[in-house]
Order: sequence, then structure tokens, then C-alpha cells
Amino acid sequence: AQAALNQQQDIKVMINHDMIANSTTTPDNWYVRMEAYDGSLEYEVAAANIVDQQTILTPYFGSLNSAGSDSYSFWQRGYPVVYFFEDQFSPHYHSINDVTSNINPQYAKEVIKASAAVCVSFDQTPAIIDGLVVTDSGTGNTLLLDWSTHSPEPDIVSYKVYMTDNPATLPQEYPVSGTAYTLPNLISGTTYYVAVAAVDNAGNTGPARFQTAVPQMYPATPAGFADAPGLHSVMLNWASNHELDLAGYRLYRSTSADGPFTVLNSEFLTGTWYNDQNVEDLQYYYYKLASVDQTGYESIATSVLRSRSITLNQGILIIDETHNNTGNTVFAPNDAVSDLFYDQVLHSFRYAQYDTELMDTLKLADIGIYSSVLWHGNDAGTLTYPFSVREEIKKYLLNGGKVLISTYFPTKSFDNNNNYPFDYQSGNFMYDNFGVGHVAYQTGARFRYALPETSGFPPLTVDSLKTVGPLLGHIYNIESISANTSASDIYFYGSDYANTASQGSMNGMAVGTYLDQGCGRVVLLSFPLFNMKQADVTNLMYHVFHNVFGETVDNQDDHIPVQEGLSISHIYPNPFRGYLSLDITGVKAGEPLQISVYNLRGQKVKTLYRDNAKSREISLSWDGRDENGNPAPNAVYFIRTVQGAATSISKALKLD
Repeated sequence: AQAALNQQQDIKVMINHDMIANSTTTPDNWYVRMEAYDGSLEYEVAAANIVDQQTILTPYFGSLNSAGSDSYSFWQRGYPVVYFFEDQFSPHYHSINDVTSNINPQYAKEVIKASAAVCVSFDQTPAIIDGLVVTDSGTGNTLLLDWSTHSPEPDIVSYKVYMTDNPATLPQEYPVSGTAYTLPNLISGTTYYVAVAAVDNAGNTGPARFQTAVPQMYPATPAGFADAPGLHSVMLNWASNHELDLAGYRLYRSTSADGPFTVLNSEFLTGTWYNDQNVEDLQYYYYKLASVDQTGYESIATSVLRSRSITLNQGILIIDETHNNTGNTVFAPNDAVSDLFYDQVLHSFRYAQYDTELMDTLKLADIGIYSSVLWHGNDAGTLTYPFSVREEIKKYLLNGGKVLISTYFPTKSFDNNNNYPFDYQSGNFMYDNFGVGHVAYQTGARFRYALPETSGFPPLTVDSLKTVGPLLGHIYNIESISANTSASDIYFYGSDYANTASQGSMNGMAVGTYLDQGCGRVVLLSFPLFNMKQADVTNLMYHVFHNVFGETVDNQDDHIPVQEGLSISHIYPNPFRGYLSLDITGVKAGEPLQISVYNLRGQKVKTLYRDNAKSREISLSWDGRDENGNPAPNAVYFIRTVQGAATSISKALKLD
């Protein structure tokens, strides 16, 4: 079977005989079992018709998708299968008594006659009918079949309609002269397998391609319900229902996932879209959709869909794709360490944080209110999340968003690439949206410097405290990404090793690209900024977000509406001796809240609060001691407040 697939052999059907010579009954009671397979039912039904017409055997269907013979290997590889099997299983199977005197040659001959008839008939039978449409009438007990779009062969004189609720049994058969038929007396909610076959003037019946359908008293839940946020609006769309008695759709909306929901449309929606323009910027809305039939029955509603409009005016969103690793290593930092780092390098800008491990899967609705995005992935472990949301990043760019990405193996992360070297072409995600034309990687290479090619981008150097001793100031797992003709290279790979050494084999290769698509802009870096010197990264952030992306460094920018949120509103005295007092505002009462103190290395010093919040404002104090009651040394500390996906960080200086 695998050889046939490799050679692309044109196999119309694989006919299998396995155990076809045992029968102790008289010929008028001979049965043959035909093992059915999903995807081959049309051939099994056609073969059963031929056996019934051309032999004295009575065919019936046995088990579904039998793995007990050679037919299984062909079916697994996509070939249609017809499988003949004796009705009475031989008691001499695989024993010393399995000899010719214990078989029934006449029964075996009749099975082979059936097989030969199938071979000849399949060469002469009408073609499979294309274009069969099965529609739920909405009454709960009928289905309408229509194949009027099919172009029949000149010798077709009639049709056969098949129906069963079990693919492992022979279906009921209905002779039909026209090109439409209503199946009667069905049971609501039951899955039926239905098909139509053509019959020619010689009596040959063609194979029938089966479909599944379920008659329902109530209309089906609309499928494909999706959102497409727009500027100050939310577009919603869905697939069309096919019930014949469909009256339309009812759209519900709420400002909470738990409701209450109100109906948006006063009259039934008869199309498959709705543009909600009555929205407030920055407000999340929750939608669900139901279909309604002409008798007033309403379907079960879709799952609740979260969305909001695009504004592109809320500053920077930090998308934290770094995993909250249990270890506190420089190559797998935990959330606290990486959050502190990006808080420091973006201190001049207005920003919010989005942790991919804490929030729902990222959507355009989540990022569309922000004018820029910083995406960071500071561990080289699991790289699957970016690929799952890359279409949302694409939508954001098409709407005018600007993105800085810093991650290990960006082509693996966003494109599932494992081929090195590899040339991208137009039509690929990396090529079209990130401007990448070529990718390369050498396992033994060591990276220390990001050397700028373009004016304004500062040189970057690995922080000696963010690597390990044996690497001598370098890091590894850095792939090269080179710009295509629409983009430009902005950084190149540098090390302290000669180009001829394996450690220096990637020297001079590009590790950063910049693509300006007119509306959206992308700076893509194939190395983690977390491991670079903080001062260098601070300079880069200022250049990219202020000079390239146009973000303001003034936190009081009048164009950015003030948002209420979790924050440390008052920290005093600062510097402090003895005790430090804190006021936390924007808290959600009743939800888990954690407030902790960290040192400059990202190590937790003290947990100040860990409980469900009792009110929207909380006041605390810290006595300057660690978890063990020992005085913490004089130093700069970070107070980190976390509730759900919201994070707030403030600095405090202890001076005794």
C-alpha cells in the first residue's frame, strides 16, 4: 500500500478477499459479509448491489473500519476498499486442520464470481454524482436531497437514494426518477448517512457518495461565528444556516461575559453579517448569536464571542510570551524577572502588559487599541503559541499597528520552520508580514553582539550577568534572519570568535529586519533583548518606539485617554528607613491579589499580600525584612502587584 502511494498509482478501488471459503449451509442460505470503511461506503454499497444482482449470495455489512486484513493498509492511505469476508468464520483458522478438505469450493467460487462482477461492473457503471445538497427541512422528521446541478451521462434513466443511521449496515433504498427527493419518517436529532446513485439503461448502478445530515425540530446553532474589529466598530459574521424554514438570526450583546444579554436587532437578521457601530472605545463587548425558524423556535446560541473596536491610541502593549519558568536562570527567566526588565527599559513610555499564560488566546480585539506592540519570548523552550495567533498579528499590521518582536527562533515560533538554510518566497507569512527572505542557523555558533547596519539603531551587547561562565560572555540558539527586497537588515551577528571557528560561523549574518508596509511596521529581532545590556536596550526602545513608531515619551499626553487600572498610587517614604507604606488602587474586590517585593536580580524577597482582595483600595507596609525575618540589605527594590492579567510595578530605595 505504501509503495502504491509512493508511486502515485491510479487505483480506483482495492478489492480484498480474506477468509472466503467456509460455509456449512445450502446455497440458498449463502451470505457474504462486506466489511465497511468510512470514506468507501459508496463503493461498498455499489458492490453490494452488484453482488445481489449477479450472484446467489446475500450481502450484508459487517464491522466498520476493520483492521484485521490487508484492506486496512490501503484504506489508511486513502484508497477506496471493497472487502469480502465469509459469513461463517472458519473453525479451522490458523490450525493444522486448515486444509482443502475443510473448505467449501463452491461457496468460494461464488464469492470470486461476485468479485469478478464488481470488477467488470465498476468499469461500466455510471459516475459518482457530484453536487448533492442535503437540506434540513426544519420539521424534525424529513431531509431534502437535491442533485439537480449534476450533469448526468446520456444513458442515465433513474436514480437510487440511500439512507441509513448506521454506516456498518446496508442502507434503505428508494428508487427515484427525478433529481430531488424528500426522505420521510426520520427521527429528530439522529445522524443519517444519505447518498444518491445513478442508474443507466442497462441497469448498472453507480457508486454513491455518502453525506451525513441531522433532521432537527429546532434550527441549528449558527456556525463560524467570528469578529472582525474595525475603527470604532465591530463587524460580526457567520456561516449561513440551511434549514428551509429559517426566519433569520438574533444577535445578543453584553458588556460582561456572564450577561445579562440584550438583543441588538429589532428585526431578524437575514444575512450573515452585522456591523455593530454603537460601541464605546476601549470597552469589551460579548456577543452570541442564535438562529430562529418560521415557527419561532430558537436555536442554542453560539459560544460567547469577546470583541471591541480598534482605536490604535493607547500606547504600547507588552505581550509577554515568556513562560513563567520555575527556574530563575538567565535562559529561562520567570515572569517577575522579565517583567521587571521591561518595566525598566520602557520607563519613559506609557504601556500595558498582556501575559499569554494568564489571558485568553490573543485576538485583534486585545491589541487593536494599542498603537504599538512589544512581543518578547525570552526562553527557547515551547515555541508553539506565536504560530497559533500569527493571523491576529497580521490583522493588526494591516490596520496600521506597529510591532517590535524579540524572541528565540522567530521562524520556528511564527512559521513552524525547521529547515536551515531556507529561502522564503512571496505568499509565505514570514516573507509578506515580517519581511524575511532567508533564514540560517549553526548549532555551534555563539552570539555576543548585535551590530547595527542602519543609522539610529544602537549597538547591543550581551550582558555578562545574563549568560553563564563557560560561554565567555556569549549566548546561543540565535538564528539568522535576512531581509527580503521589501525590507532592510538592521542588525548583524557578532562574536569574539574568528569566522573560521564554529563559534564564529554566523558572524556577519543578519539577526534583525525592519519592514515598513506603509500602514504597519515591524522590527523583528532573532535574539532575546532580555539577555542584552539594559542600557543598550533602553536606547533601542527609545529609538524604535519614539523615532520609528512615533510613540510619545510624555506620560501626560493629552491624546491618550486615562484608564483606571491596578496601580501603586502612593509609596512613601521613598527612600525609606524602617518601614515603607503602600497604597494600591484599581483593585478588583473579591479576586485574587498578590503583592511581593523583589531585588534587582528578580529574586523574591518578601510576600506582602496574597489573598482575595477585600476592597478596591488596599494599604500595606513593609518592614524592610525578608521572608525569614532578616533585614534586607540597602538596595533598590521592586514592589510588584498582580491581579489576573493586570500588573503594576514601583521602585523603592532602602537606606538605613
